[in-house]
Amino acid sequence: MAWWTVASNGSARRTPKAKCIHVLSAMTTRLWQRSNLIDRRRAQDTPLDEVLRRRQLTPRPLAGFTYRSSSKNRFQRNFGAKASHRYRICSKLDLRLGGALTDYEYDVAVSFAGEDREFVQNVVEGLKLNGVKVFYDQDEVATLWGENLVDFLEMIYSQKARYALLFTSRHYVDKKWPNYERQITQSRSLYQESPYILPIRIDDTPVPGLPPTISYLDAKSVGIDGIVRAVLEKVGSPQSDSKPKFDGRVPRDSRSMNILLTERPGGWEYLLYGAVLRERMDSLEGKYRDHLLEYAPRSGVHLEADAAFQKLKNNFTTLTGITDTFNRVLSPGAQEQAFGKPGEPGDPDRIIHLAERFCSVYEEFLDFAANLRSIDIENDYLRHAADIQARWVNQPIEVMRKFVDDYVRIADTITDRLASGEKGIELTLQITLDLDSSLTNELTETLRRYVRSR
Repeated sequence: MAWWTVASNGSARRTPKAKCIHVLSAMTTRLWQRSNLIDRRRAQDTPLDEVLRRRQLTPRPLAGFTYRSSSKNRFQRNFGAKASHRYRICSKLDLRLGGALTDYEYDVAVSFAGEDREFVQNVVEGLKLNGVKVFYDQDEVATLWGENLVDFLEMIYSQKARYALLFTSRHYVDKKWPNYERQITQSRSLYQESPYILPIRIDDTPVPGLPPTISYLDAKSVGIDGIVRAVLEKVGSPQSDSKPKFDGRVPRDSRSMNILLTERPGGWEYLLYGAVLRERMDSLEGKYRDHLLEYAPRSGVHLEADAAFQKLKNNFTTLTGITDTFNRVLSPGAQEQAFGKPGEPGDPDRIIHLAERFCSVYEEFLDFAANLRSIDIENDYLRHAADIQARWVNQPIEVMRKFVDDYVRIADTITDRLASGEKGIELTLQITLDLDSSLTNELTETLRRYVRSR
């Protein structure tokens, strides 16, 4: 079978199928109709390329419309081909959330000047008696032996300790090592939303870089016992009067999320991700229900045929942009930045941001359909084509909803699995977005009829 190709000068010639522009080029071609050469009734019943062949008319392309098949525009590739083809927006993606889920090695790491060691040691002993894991230099003599202290201490204060206790004083401000430890903790607090630095003032000496608005404990007022009790409440030690409040499941409200970020049990990164996904998806439930009803409030926008056709053309680019964003959100690099490498703690702010961007893509799909349904289009064929395009995103929307449901269901089991001694837990989920080929074929036929009607 031969196909007709429209050349840049407006002429038409027979071309092998493999080299032609495919159906869409013919579909978006306006016949240069002459009443004595073609009647509309026959055009309605005869394939467009056959009409061109029989009548040898010169087609004139609609202004500005080009249709290219490329690897970047996956859902445009093979548009108008056989109904058996699948129109894949993106290839399968594995969401691998790190390697072994790890907890912090220490509940707290203490930073102090040598002149204040006696006071700090009493606090440390009180904490250890109550089951708190403390990084204290004199307990780590063998571990520190031979280590590069610059790298080692950075690892401790930036990654391995849940909180940093800074015992500030005039001696603290004057010493190099305490100031280096303070700088590490401040660097971490820049990208960690939840509290990390817990300052304790031994005297009233101001500390450079430590905001005066940050809440602190006054060692003279609360004493050693008061500091110990406050730390126990903060970390949720099993031996404290205040037992851990975390219930082991993905948080369903802001209070539970704050408890998760405070206690940070094993696998907290994945529970936080699930919590934000669930919360944001639930907040969009109203839009989703409108989508199921194929309802959208009228926008007051009225489009004539040419403008409507241009909008339908631009929607291909819009979908490309949405799906490119989807690929970036689930890229391995984005996951590693948020959840950390295996054995390293994640970044809560980036985890929250990553989950929010996932839900933003979901909302963009909903808005894509709602926008098409909210406008008035005067041409019946193009109105029907817009309705078809609105249904194009049904599959991506449902797949993303199922992904969140499956993820939360699996994440709810993490705490129990860790408590049972399971190691090296790895969460792997797949998500694939496809366009419905039957809708694509229906859209092709509708636009074909629109062109014939012109």
